[in-house]
Amino acid sequence: AMASPPDYSHTVTVRYSECDAQGVVFNAHYQSLCDAVMDLWVRDRMGKPWQLSKGSDFSMVRSSRFEYLSPARFLDDLVIKGRVSKWGTSSFELAWEGTVADEAGSVRDVFRGWMTHVCVETAPDGSRKSTAIDPEFRTKIVAGGKNPRARL
Repeated sequence: AMASPPDYSHTVTVRYSECDAQGVVFNAHYQSLCDAVMDLWVRDRMGKPWQLSKGSDFSMVRSSRFEYLSPARFLDDLVIKGRVSKWGTSSFELAWEGTVADEAGSVRDVFRGWMTHVCVETAPDGSRKSTAIDPEFRTKIVAGGKNPRARL
């Protein structure tokens, strides 16, 4: 379990297309799901206009590390929780956790992960360079939003 409460939580129902031949979620999909939850988190906290205006100029993943603890399967409700675990000048790290509850309500850990994002801006020639984290983002991303428990 996370060392501190999550800044955002989202429930995803596992689709058949996310499962491999063993009938479990293919490991690479967990990072993709966290990235999709990040999009929803930013939309919730910063607003869709801010997110759309920043586009690909907001941040890029610099590194990631995931640990797989138990499988999620087709139609499981996978709860993905994220929190900001580190702040830098131009980068931040997100800690992720995925859990599934069984029919009796017992919750088990599915994965843990960490993704480091670097804030970037695009130069006129199309190259990207790191830039300081937007102060508004730094404040709002960890503040309680209007939809802290979204569901897909």
